[in-house]
Amino acid sequence: MQAALYIREKKKQQRLRKGRRRFELPSHVATKEIAPFPPYPPNNWHLTVLEND
Repeated sequence: MQAALYIREKKKQQRLRKGRRRFELPSHVATKEIAPFPPYPPNNWHLTVLEND
């Protein structure tokens, strides 16, 4: 029982230390800029159609 309480306390301290560096955000919030989607249809489609014939 003592070991379980000790481990729980250490994990709590680690979370608190980690939380100081950045705000606690939910997993669905993006922290980096997301690149835009590529153009559709791709410009090289006409090349692949000609090569497959």
